[in-house]
Amino acid sequence: MGTTVAFGGEMSKVHYLLYTLNLVVGCFGISIILPFIIMYGMDRFAVSGDLSILFLFTIPAFIGFILFPLLWYILSDKLRLQDIGMVHSLDRTTITICVISFVVIIYSCIQMQDIPWIMLVHFAVIGLGEELVFRGILLYRLQKVMNSWLAILISAAVFAFVFHSGQPFLDNVSYRLILGVVFGFIFLRSKNIWGVASIHFAYNFFVTHQL
Repeated sequence: MGTTVAFGGEMSKVHYLLYTLNLVVGCFGISIILPFIIMYGMDRFAVSGDLSILFLFTIPAFIGFILFPLLWYILSDKLRLQDIGMVHSLDRTTITICVISFVVIIYSCIQMQDIPWIMLVHFAVIGLGEELVFRGILLYRLQKVMNSWLAILISAAVFAFVFHSGQPFLDNVSYRLILGVVFGFIFLRSKNIWGVASIHFAYNFFVTHQL
C-alpha cells in the first residue's frame, strides 16, 4: 500500500485520508457546536438582529474554518502556511482576480442605500474559511495521494453535496459543483488561497444582495 509523509514520517494512504477526514469533520463540528454555546450566552444579553449574525454564524465560522485549521497545521502538522496557499506575495493573476472581485463587491455596495457592513464581514470570513477547508485542507491533501483532477472533483463534490446538503440538488449540480471545480483548478494552478477566497467572497455577496 502506498505511503505519504505526515508528522515528519510516513503513514499509509488510508491513514492519511482518514486523518484528513478527521480534520475536516473537526472544522465542521466546531462551527456547528459553537452557535449553540453562544446562543445560550446570548439569552442573557440583548443582542440586535444584525449582531446576532456575527455571534451565531460569523464567529463560529471564523473559529471553525479559519482559526482551528491554521492552529492545527502550525502546531500539529508543523507545516508552513504557504503550503496551504497563505502566501505573503501575490502574482499578477491573483492580483487581477482580487481586483475584479473587489470591483464586484464595490459595485454591489454602490447599488445599495445602506451598506450592510456586518454582511461584508460575514461573507469575507465565509469566503476565506470555506476556501481554507475545501481547497487549503481537503484539496491540498487529496492531491498528495491521487490524481489532481480527481482530487479537484472530490473536493468540489464535498463542497456542493455535503456542505450544501440542505440546498436543492439541481442547484448543487448546476453551479456549486462547477464553482468547486473552478476554485480547485485556480487554487492548484496558483498555489494561492487569496485569489479563490476573494472570488468566493464576491460571489456570495453579489448573489445574496443583487440577484
